[in-house]
Amino acid sequence: MSRDASPVQQPDPKPRSEPPATGREKDYPVREYIGGMCMELAQMARWDGDERLAVLLEAAAARAHEPRPDRPEIETVERLARRA
Repeated sequence: MSRDASPVQQPDPKPRSEPPATGREKDYPVREYIGGMCMELAQMARWDGDERLAVLLEAAAARAHEPRPDRPEIETVERLARRA
């Protein structure tokens, strides 16, 4: 039996944390788009009766409309010990 030998594409060994700079970042208002989508999704969640999800999406929309920091700080969340 002969198998069709097709090349396998390997994943990028150095994943990018930020998109490459093109000098056209101002042409694409990504944060504004994300904020608008979050508001639309919040309305959908509220229509579906999920107020908690709607509030979370509205918070994400508010965050998207804030000025973007140059380098976001890394936030860590420590697990709480379970009470017996």
